[in-house]
Amino acid sequence: MYNLSDNEKINSVLNDVVNRVNKLAEEQLIHINRLSNIGLALSQERDIDKIFDLIIEEALAYTNADAATIYSVSDDKKYLNFEVMQTKSKNFKAGGSFGPIQLPPVPLYKEDKTPNLANMASCVYHTKEMLNLDDCYNASSFDFKGTKSWDKANNYRSKSMLAIPLRNYEDDILGVIQIINALDIDTSEIVCFNKESIVMVQSLASQAAITFTNRELIKSLESLFKQFIKAIALAIDRKSKDTGGHIARVAIISKLMARKINEIDHGHYKDFSFTEEELDELSLASWLHDVGKIATPDGIMNKATKLERITNGLELIELKIDTIKALMSNDSYVQSCFEEELNFDYLLNIPESSSQYYQAILDQLDEDYQFLRTANAGGEFLTKDKKDNIDRIAKFTYILGKQKKILLDEEEIVDLKIERGTLNDEERQIMNNHVKYTYEILNQLTYPKKYKNLTIYASSHHERLDGSGHPWGFTAEQLPIQSRILAISDIFEALTAPDRPYKKGKKLSEAMKILTFNVLDNHIDKDLFEFLLDSGLYKEYSEKYVPAIQIDDVDIDGIKDKINKNAK
Repeated sequence: MYNLSDNEKINSVLNDVVNRVNKLAEEQLIHINRLSNIGLALSQERDIDKIFDLIIEEALAYTNADAATIYSVSDDKKYLNFEVMQTKSKNFKAGGSFGPIQLPPVPLYKEDKTPNLANMASCVYHTKEMLNLDDCYNASSFDFKGTKSWDKANNYRSKSMLAIPLRNYEDDILGVIQIINALDIDTSEIVCFNKESIVMVQSLASQAAITFTNRELIKSLESLFKQFIKAIALAIDRKSKDTGGHIARVAIISKLMARKINEIDHGHYKDFSFTEEELDELSLASWLHDVGKIATPDGIMNKATKLERITNGLELIELKIDTIKALMSNDSYVQSCFEEELNFDYLLNIPESSSQYYQAILDQLDEDYQFLRTANAGGEFLTKDKKDNIDRIAKFTYILGKQKKILLDEEEIVDLKIERGTLNDEERQIMNNHVKYTYEILNQLTYPKKYKNLTIYASSHHERLDGSGHPWGFTAEQLPIQSRILAISDIFEALTAPDRPYKKGKKLSEAMKILTFNVLDNHIDKDLFEFLLDSGLYKEYSEKYVPAIQIDDVDIDGIKDKINKNAK
């Protein structure tokens, strides 16, 4: 029969057991919650580095170990890169969300190309099997010179080590997790990793492998997306020899401008900066801003001269003139023209006799043909005097097969009178529609959240601050800085581009003069334009991508004075 003291002892033992069980249950519940958090993080956490932090912290907590490292296999499969390291006793954390690790990667192969089995982590990679060492210093199979050197420098003693491969669903090894110095929970002495710890770390290794797989999947999808975008630009390049170069250069200018805004510590943008994701989004929008030109007819995109159609309109006019010259070699034909007064309004100087009339017509036709050739090029602004001259030339008539013919038809007159460029109003509208097509095409795609504004940025580069742009007529309040950057980049590149078929690239001073007028007309952003000048970005870009003959001095102070006076 038990006495009271025996009962007290039994109760004490039972209470101790219950407390230990409760404590163990609480610890297991904590570990289960942590594992659940890691599982949730795999689907919800956008920053993969934070997932690595969670995994390594849980590995240390469950195994009661002091240090751990996660390695990843390099893209070329030649090295193990340090992803994250922690040593609790030294309050040391590196990699993951704590910044880069300044250690050289572990080579997976020796100089003779054979597997490096002397390093524990490398050996685990090649054998695909875990390794569990009681004392790494006594492991003759491995070279722990690096470990011993680190220990000596940091007054540390690495002893027990557990290394487990991070294996994906295809049995590829994506990395290695290595845990160091398991500690006895009661004495804090270094002990070997037990079976329970190994099972838990293997579970964590699986989650780390999923993290690596997710990261590689994200990287590969983003890489595919960007390659696809550049492939589209290449397709447009094949469609028009000048536009593909335009797309690439606009992307360069936009990226330069955004990054310089991030670097500036004074002026209008000193308190503004883009995140890396915003920079990436702007770059992609730049590459896609002209994707709508895929739907633009080739005849309009590649129209190098005003009279260019399926056939060369200027050549048809030249053929007409050659026909007229042949007809006028006949004296009776010249006499009949003189009698019918066919071309008195056409000639600038009316001759006194039919014999002089013939030569006057020939001289005038030659002179006018050269004028039409120049007007057809469409490079510069067409003045009223030149338009009047086209009307005069249009009055020329001649007789062919007893029918009165005209030198210029109505369509040719309209096209020759185009004030700038080579497109008439109808063609210009079709060309302008490319931004609407850009929106319609890009709006069909589903993007990651970080690229949610890409479609708007790409399709609003022809909008103007005063609301007179297209396709939507957005005003300044509706245009984000990304759209404004794209607008300036698009105009600046178009003005300086050396490869346009219908015009020569302008000198920098001329390009800046035109951009200044755009500022004064409230078409483009004043602050961004001044930043383009003050930062020297225009010169930095031009030295690489603009022919030297176009690079001249730009009167920055004069331009800014003109803008500021207008603002007042």
